[in-house]
Amino acid sequence: MPLHPSVSAPSGCACPAKTIVLTTCRFLAGGAFLLAATMKLQDPQLFMLSIDAFGLVPSALVPFFAYAIPWTEIVAGLLLVYGFWSRAAGVVGVGLYGVFTAALAWVYLSGADVDCGCFGGLFGRGDVGPFSLVRNTIFIACSAVVVLRGAGAASLDHVLGVECAHNPSSPPQAGQQAP
Repeated sequence: MPLHPSVSAPSGCACPAKTIVLTTCRFLAGGAFLLAATMKLQDPQLFMLSIDAFGLVPSALVPFFAYAIPWTEIVAGLLLVYGFWSRAAGVVGVGLYGVFTAALAWVYLSGADVDCGCFGGLFGRGDVGPFSLVRNTIFIACSAVVVLRGAGAASLDHVLGVECAHNPSSPPQAGQQAP
C-alpha cells in the first residue's frame, strides 16, 4: 500500500532493524577493542611476552607493538562505540582483527602452545584455538558491516549528518541531488 503523499518513506539510515544491527556490530567490535586494550595496558610486560611468543615480530620491535596496539585499539574502539568516523574505524577494525586472526591461525596451525594475550589475562590463559579464531572472525565481520553499511541512526555520524550524506543506499534528502 503506498504511503500518503504527505508522509515520506523513512531514509536508509532510520530503519530500526538496520540501526539495531549496526549498533550491535559497532558495540561488539569496539567494546572488544576497549576491553582488550584496557587489560593489555594494565600489564604491558605480559602483553610483550605474548607478542614475543608468537615469534612474528622482531624482538627489537616488541615494546613498540606492546604500546602501539592497545592505544590503536582504544582509539578505534571509542570511534566504533560512539559511531564517529565509523567507516574509518571499521577499516582499522578489519585490519587489526584480520592481522590478529592471521597471527592466531599461524600459531594454531604450527601447533605452538602460546597464550594469545588478547585480553591481557582477564579470562585466564588465552589459548590459541578454534574459539579464538571464530571470535576474531565475528569481530572482522562486525567491523566489515560498519565499513559497508555505516554506523546507523544511533551514532554521532548520523547526528552530525555525515552518515546518510555518504551512504549511497540512502535516498537523497530534500535539497540534495541524486548521484
